[in-house]
Amino acid sequence: MRDATVPDQPPSVLRRRYGLGARWFHWVTALLVFTVIPLGWIFGAFKTKPGAPDTFVAPFPGTPADHASAHMTVGLVLFPIIALRVLYRFRHSPPRLPGTMGAFEKGLAHLMHWLLYAVLIAMPVSGYIMSSGDKAPIRFLGLIDFPKVPTTPGQGMTAAIVHVYAQFAVYTLVILNLAGTAWHLFVRRDNILGRMLPRQSNHD
Repeated sequence: MRDATVPDQPPSVLRRRYGLGARWFHWVTALLVFTVIPLGWIFGAFKTKPGAPDTFVAPFPGTPADHASAHMTVGLVLFPIIALRVLYRFRHSPPRLPGTMGAFEKGLAHLMHWLLYAVLIAMPVSGYIMSSGDKAPIRFLGLIDFPKVPTTPGQGMTAAIVHVYAQFAVYTLVILNLAGTAWHLFVRRDNILGRMLPRQSNHD
């Protein structure tokens, strides 16, 4: 039933749930993020032996090149997904936040939302620039050499710094997002998680 208190709002704002496209982007992004992060950890866990820079202590099956390729592949897929998700967001207004949230909470939620977008764009872009400055190829699916962008040593170093430190922003924002979801689910019980889930009843 239409909310009489906001009669002039567009239907996209009056909905209580995100549309199918927004939900698809959300869960695909979540899957890619929770895949690329451990792949990065595994790749970083390979340690060069002292005095033998071309050999590695492998704590996981496979070679450093295998895990680097997997990490890069997911990153190369993640970037267009995030870019398309941002474009989709500009064209489709999200549903209203629950009335139990105050103005400060709503502002904080929107800020975290856009910060996460920014960081998830910065990570693959910085990784791509960083990898473009390396001698090793950028392998997509371990089969295709992805073209590199011309990069100076200084640009590669800056990108590496951004890539390394931006990961902590990703961890922080993901943890805060999960904590906020848990708060709304178990304390507020305002069904904010349901906005991103398939319809559970005939009432939306």
